[in-house]
Amino acid sequence: MDISIKISDTNHVTTQLVEVTRGQDGVILEECLLPFSEVLYILNDCVETQRLSTPVLPQSTVKYVKGSTTENVYIEVPKSRWDITYNKRTYSQVGFPRMIFHYKVAKNSVTINRIYAVKDKKPLSSETDIYMFPFSHVNESGGVCMGVNQLPPCKNLSDLSLYHTFFIYSPFANDWGAKTTKGYKLEDLFNLCKENDFDDELLIEMSGKTIEYI
Repeated sequence: MDISIKISDTNHVTTQLVEVTRGQDGVILEECLLPFSEVLYILNDCVETQRLSTPVLPQSTVKYVKGSTTENVYIEVPKSRWDITYNKRTYSQVGFPRMIFHYKVAKNSVTINRIYAVKDKKPLSSETDIYMFPFSHVNESGGVCMGVNQLPPCKNLSDLSLYHTFFIYSPFANDWGAKTTKGYKLEDLFNLCKENDFDDELLIEMSGKTIEYI
């Protein structure tokens, strides 16, 4: 079955009409005139529209990037205090800066790819400067080492909103040490931040990088 559409600008006084013919093997079986608007509606209804949609994302998601085999999720963690363990000793209510955790997810397997620090309470934007994570287990470019500690599988990306706790509650060691403008040793830094909010003036800027480039 062949259907042809012919638009003509003649013989239509008030409404532009479309000549539609239906035939087979060169033989016209049916011919009619339809308003152009109706033909356009029918054609639009027949076109399959491809829609792109993200999965349900965790609260405080900053960015979501889907690759061919991995999903990258960037989540903001507010400035807060945490009980941590360092050298088998507990430090109560240690102030941590505002942070961004970059997770890579592949087939439900999760790794923390990078951790960055952020200053201020202003809403995040592409212009927001990023800083080095000040404590150990993270290098100067944000790369993370958790030793033998592994993250549990992630069935839903929305579960990632709590995955930063696995990192924070893992025992801290001296790997990559402290990184501050004052040059504190790690133990001294933990003692300084114990029972105190983190002092943002201690953060070291990451070569002028902003959120747009992480």
